[in-house]
Amino acid sequence: MQGRKEKLLYSVIIPIYNSDKYLRACLNSILQQVFKEYEIILVDDGSVDDSGNICDEYARKYSNISIYHQKNAGPSAARNLGMRYAKGKYWLFVDSDDYLEGNDLFCNASEIVQNYDPDVIIFGFKKYFEYNNSYKIEKPLKVIRNPVSYSIIENDNQFVLSASGKFIKSTLFRENNLLFEDNRYNEDMDWCARLIIAARNFSVLGQNAYVYRQRSKSRSKVIGEKHLKDIEQNIEQCFQYNIDDRSETFKAAYKKYLARAVSMYVICCAIGFYKGEYNEPFIKKYYNILKWESRKREKIIYFTIRYFGVKATLILLHIVAWEKRLV
Repeated sequence: MQGRKEKLLYSVIIPIYNSDKYLRACLNSILQQVFKEYEIILVDDGSVDDSGNICDEYARKYSNISIYHQKNAGPSAARNLGMRYAKGKYWLFVDSDDYLEGNDLFCNASEIVQNYDPDVIIFGFKKYFEYNNSYKIEKPLKVIRNPVSYSIIENDNQFVLSASGKFIKSTLFRENNLLFEDNRYNEDMDWCARLIIAARNFSVLGQNAYVYRQRSKSRSKVIGEKHLKDIEQNIEQCFQYNIDDRSETFKAAYKKYLARAVSMYVICCAIGFYKGEYNEPFIKKYYNILKWESRKREKIIYFTIRYFGVKATLILLHIVAWEKRLV
């Protein structure tokens, strides 16, 4: 509740919209954490199902849960509202249809905080596919307790294009105005770029504790014209940030981040290919950045576009995208 004064290490911020089917599992997965120096901030973004009532129920039952109701304004506005009230030293974003696995994530992260005090602690994730009740477990992250700088992005592929899966020091938000852009799909893409620029160092937990639920009809899976236009806008902004005075290590890492953003856009275009929803000039403008990434996916996309063209690449990716679960 707003009146709580005890020391908090974590603020867990959860934007919520029509998630009554999944919300209890999400909240219970956080409440089972054995480390208890945390608060949960729920922002009900104008839900029309039972989500708001579930939030109120949990806020009445647990003193470390606060609930804020607002008219529907999108997940970015909900996150931004939650950040306004967050009191923890580190902030963690969890989507209301996802959940945390295990009960020791907060405890393990607190050991890193106590010993090293990094700006960001990254941990891994797995994907849960609701339609066939299966999991795709990502390769475990390499544990890096002693904070390192941007080589973590350049060499280890540890940093993903998502606000989730990261404990982020609250001072970074206050000192760098790390708000999310309203009314935009894939808002995490631009936000993560600004986080990379703002953070000085990163630590890594080697556990895949964040479970990302893949819903067949979720907002993140609807790929249409606005979705692609918003990703284009995000990529344009990421390329415009001035990093001329940064180290060569940082520049190399940032190029790899840009390559992953562009590859995500190309794959999204491929998924919507037969609807005619792709921007060939935009792909031609930016695909060369893919050559800076060492991962197989980006290299394949780069060489396929270079030697066979955009259309052939999109057709190929369209065929394999869902089977290989590229997004």
